[in-house]
Amino acid sequence: MPQQPGTPACNVLMQPKVPAFATGQSDLPVRLVKLQEPELSASGWDRMVAELSGNFLHGFAWSRFIAKKRATPHYVVIQAAGRPIAAAWYLLSGKKAGPLNLITHMHLETLPCFDPRYISASAVFRELQAHAKRECCITLSFGNSAQDHLPAGIPCRLNEKINFAIDLRPGTATLLANLHEKHRSRVRKAARTGVRVAVYDSGDALSLVDNLNTMFLHSLSRHLSAGKERDPREETPMTDVVTELVAAGHAVLFVAFFENVPVSCYAAATFNNEAHLLYGASSGKGYELNASFAAVWRMVEYFKERGHRAMSLGSVVRTAENSTDPDHGLYRFKAGFGGEATVLCSGTLVLRPGLAAVLAGFGRMKAAARNTALRLNRPAERERA
Repeated sequence: MPQQPGTPACNVLMQPKVPAFATGQSDLPVRLVKLQEPELSASGWDRMVAELSGNFLHGFAWSRFIAKKRATPHYVVIQAAGRPIAAAWYLLSGKKAGPLNLITHMHLETLPCFDPRYISASAVFRELQAHAKRECCITLSFGNSAQDHLPAGIPCRLNEKINFAIDLRPGTATLLANLHEKHRSRVRKAARTGVRVAVYDSGDALSLVDNLNTMFLHSLSRHLSAGKERDPREETPMTDVVTELVAAGHAVLFVAFFENVPVSCYAAATFNNEAHLLYGASSGKGYELNASFAAVWRMVEYFKERGHRAMSLGSVVRTAENSTDPDHGLYRFKAGFGGEATVLCSGTLVLRPGLAAVLAGFGRMKAAARNTALRLNRPAERERA
């Protein structure tokens, strides 16, 4: 990732390494530091996150991409002996309570990456909770977090997803053999039918955004019609993916064509020698032609050829294991590529129960007032009619 002009690399990266301890963890005091813009650069942040075995969700590009939809990201590191041993970024959001605008919520796309030699998951989470309280937050939420990043006995309800990751180190023939038999058949059928997959890693993909958005909305409607409770307005159109990630060099786009018309597409980012699938979509014709199978298999080949060690296919809700779940088809699609399944967790922790109850009360009062106003307006509307 290019370094932002005029901003030096993170100062914390210039500090000496923390000495190794035979016990596996350091007994040095730790402190959480919130980085300011002058201390921050894309390359500096990503280099630090990579050293802490972070993934693309911890990276600078994804933080800025999410920020364009929601809020300004904030960056923190936990240090020991002046050296970073954990890092994360988060978003702050608020609610209006009467005349007051309160910062009430801290959200992390994923829990901090950290070096387990020097700090435990529980210690990282304690530091994060304390920081959220200093930021005057009432709740703290996190998503897409590996189980080994969670402290034992975390006091909140966890929602689980299943993530599938393919080890790209074996040979291509082995990777193909690892596919489910039906997946191999569909990859071959797509090729025989004339589906071809093109790869875009620059602004050349901008000419395709209208087709990609149409495919994305079609795929979204399939999930909605199957009973998914998802607001289409919250989904990211492929225009943003192409302009903010692909054209900027942060992601690669794989587009399957049939008779020169796009019928399926997948966007994947790379970070720390691993690939991470971000978004995918297909048209009705694409589903008929098994184009999505061809596109994902081309992704496997592409990242294998470039020496990446793994590729994540993304996650699906854990309930999708059940054959009656609306997402069971997506679960089978991801599982069939032979990746290893791991559980990712998300949750929301209430930090200030008293204030949370007060805000909930305000919300109920506003809803009651709105409903009363609607009832009072109905007679007047009928009279005018």
